Amino acid sequence: MMNFTCLPTNLNDSTDSLSKNAKIVYVYGCILQCDSWGILPNAVDLMSYKIGLDKQDIETAIAELIKTGHLIPIANGTLLAVEDFVI
Repeated sequence: MMNFTCLPTNLNDSTDSLSKNAKIVYVYGCILQCDSWGILPNAVDLMSYKIGLDKQDIETAIAELIKTGHLIPIANGTLLAVEDFVI
């Protein structure tokens, strides 16, 4: 099993229009915490603990990421899929 994460090379291009908190949540909360399929639980408490942001900031950032298409809610919103995640 891999013990490292590959960040996409076009990360700056795809996150230019995002707010600061949305960029932090996308990289540290989503890309670095998802499994090899690009799926992670929609757990605001866990993300808040790992990143160090308030729950309200995380919820706002997730809503922004869903609106921009960076995240896709699946399984009735209990899971989040990172768009274009490839290992």
